[in-house]
Amino acid sequence: WGDAQFIVLDPFRYTTERSRNGNNWPWTLGENQYQWLKASLENVDAKYRFVFIHHIVGGSPMNNRGGVEVAKLWEWGGKDMDGKFEFAKQRPGWELPIHDLLVKHGVSIVFHGHDHLFVKQDLDGIVYQEVPQPGHPRSGNTNTAKEYGYLSGEIQSSSGFIRIRVGREETRADY
Repeated sequence: WGDAQFIVLDPFRYTTERSRNGNNWPWTLGENQYQWLKASLENVDAKYRFVFIHHIVGGSPMNNRGGVEVAKLWEWGGKDMDGKFEFAKQRPGWELPIHDLLVKHGVSIVFHGHDHLFVKQDLDGIVYQEVPQPGHPRSGNTNTAKEYGYLSGEIQSSSGFIRIRVGREETRADY
């Protein structure tokens, strides 16, 4: 729409096995979807770029939770839990980890769900926005943010929703 690109990714389609022993490399966009994402970012010139995904590919070792704290791990960030860069070994022929690909092409914001609370975080010029679940009676409760691995950012306890406005000169996300 206008000068904005909207990309929706599926972290489930190509993931064929559950993670074991804290290893979340089995979670994947799959090579076809990764190459589609790369081509979509390279071939569309947009001022604003929005990515939507259920959860960050890989996420925390337990239940794929979290935001920027896990954005440097697995397929999304290229490192294993020990901080060793394993992307080239785990994804041979792929150019960059997903986060680095998004940074390279100026993605504005990544909307992710799964954790059902409001958490706004920033990493390398990208906003990582965990979206709340409107029907969840969460008022006054932010305990799950820490349980799910969110250690930074703006955390809100109520349910609610996010409205996105895209204009010629700016975009705006209202909670």
